[in-house]
Amino acid sequence: GRNPDIFAEHSMGIYSALAASEAVSFEEGLFITEAIGRLLKKEGTTHPGGMASVIGLPLEEVQKICEDLNGFQLSIANYNGSMQFVLSGEVEGVEKAISLALSRKAVSATRLAFNAALHSPSLYSLRGEILMILKGIDIRPLRVPILNHWTIQPLKREEVKDFLSQEIGRPVYWNRCMEKLLREGFTRFIEVGHEATLTKLMRWMDRDAEAFSARDRV
Repeated sequence: GRNPDIFAEHSMGIYSALAASEAVSFEEGLFITEAIGRLLKKEGTTHPGGMASVIGLPLEEVQKICEDLNGFQLSIANYNGSMQFVLSGEVEGVEKAISLALSRKAVSATRLAFNAALHSPSLYSLRGEILMILKGIDIRPLRVPILNHWTIQPLKREEVKDFLSQEIGRPVYWNRCMEKLLREGFTRFIEVGHEATLTKLMRWMDRDAEAFSARDRV
């Protein structure tokens, strides 16, 4: 297969990807992660939110759930496959969405361990604070491409800060990133860390692709 050294963002993995691509140093990556993590913790305390994984319903059904619960600021935070999504919004809305999804024959609908509505429009207001955190960081040329998960194109050096300031308030189109890589001939996908969630998603998306978690190679 082709060179597998390309990073796609999932949740806060973007900061690790930036360090691995040498756009920022390891120490700068830690600083960004800690600073934005602290900002999100504060946001979760002042404006509690939640997230839920919904598996087994098509996009139209998941969109309908958000529409039916209008008023709880519910939105789709992650597009992980044709029938695998993550919802984000107010805590009560997330709980109601789980009940609705199960009543509408979802295979599973479970609350995720987040106390903020990540990747939802409600967090777009943090953009200015994130830009302040990044103000003193010098972004260097990316030695390994990182996909912007809404344009599905490699990030340019001059785009990185603006991307980071927006991405926490915009949905993650993970499925589109993987589909692009598959179309371009990539055949090996490695999930960095001790989880295997993305590995399973990748195997469901394309059974012929070689996908595994780094924990499997320890």
